[in-house]
Amino acid sequence: RNLIKKLFGTVSFWLDIFYHLVEKGVANAGDQLPGENLLAEHWNVSRATVRQAFRHLEEDGLVYKRQGKGTVIAFNASSLH
Repeated sequence: RNLIKKLFGTVSFWLDIFYHLVEKGVANAGDQLPGENLLAEHWNVSRATVRQAFRHLEEDGLVYKRQGKGTVIAFNASSLH
């Protein structure tokens, strides 16, 4: 159980999940990501871990924050290839 919590608590795990969702077409440019609190609660990780993953994605230009709307995907799967 500790191994699973450590895995879900890593930023690299969140980045892999994000890329997978975009590649499979589950998430597209303009889609809003679930909120930090919801993700943290759902995956049983700290909000700080989710926030750090979002920050990495934003720094890489993969998402952007829209005030009052949350975090939004900035590209489509075709941009990955």
